[in-house]
Amino acid sequence: MTSHLPEDAELLPIDDLAQRIDLGEGGTASAVSDEAIVKMAETVLRVEGISLAYEGAATLVAAKELHDRGWLEPQEKIVCLNTGAGWKNP
Repeated sequence: MTSHLPEDAELLPIDDLAQRIDLGEGGTASAVSDEAIVKMAETVLRVEGISLAYEGAATLVAAKELHDRGWLEPQEKIVCLNTGAGWKNP
């Protein structure tokens, strides 16, 4: 497999990467549970008829948690991406 990263690229564990995002430009990161992800995917499928991949469901769980903590304001517009296919979920 060929890497497209520069030879001097620094690879970080996800926790370190999340910390840099949080401290970098005033952003934040949120860890969500597997149970919350599965529940969100099932809810969106039942209510909206959209089959989310787990990674897409994770973005909605994180957005909801950030909203509930007051980090996202009700009038803000955000984008949550679902780049996978829910039918591939185990």
